[in-house]
Amino acid sequence: NVKPDTIEVVNYGAGSYTAMAASDDGTKLVGVKYNQGLYTSSDAGKYWKQYAVTQFVTRPWWTVASAPTGQHLIASYYGPSSNVAISNDFGTTWTWRTVNSSITAIRHTAMSADGKTMIVVGAENQVTIAVVYISTDYGVTWVRKNLSGFDIFSVACSADATIIYAAAAGTLHVSTNMGATFTKKDVYTNSLFTASRDGNTL
Repeated sequence: NVKPDTIEVVNYGAGSYTAMAASDDGTKLVGVKYNQGLYTSSDAGKYWKQYAVTQFVTRPWWTVASAPTGQHLIASYYGPSSNVAISNDFGTTWTWRTVNSSITAIRHTAMSADGKTMIVVGAENQVTIAVVYISTDYGVTWVRKNLSGFDIFSVACSADATIIYAAAAGTLHVSTNMGATFTKKDVYTNSLFTASRDGNTL
């Protein structure tokens, strides 16, 4: 039942799926598989297509985010890496973007509902400097926000990306001005999370 140039994901090959995202209607899916690359489905997971993104297909893919329509996508693999793979056409084509060459690990990604604002969290100088990078032009250029001293592992945002949450173990950093400033809150967090469209619920 597999269509030409697609791969049925069930029981396919070695490795494990580390992240997945979906459009609001659940029909468009994107997943990343450790050491296997990127996969997309446009029929609620019945058929899947694998994308060999240049020479990086065998890297440890770790995180992916999708806009509600499924048109805009961002993915990255677990360090050492300063790159993200971005698609603005429902995963048909992918473009490599360097966020900043000083990043040694990208841990998590998020984006606004329109896909224009993209956010990554990671570390510089191995893990000693935690950073948030924000793009407001579909991932073309990035602005750095320093959260030094905190091991940031997760990020989420409201639909308009005005409210941004960046989490470390035992600490939550909250921005209500699209990342211009962050306020530290002592909240126990140890896992990935997402935010409601208005940003008021995690």
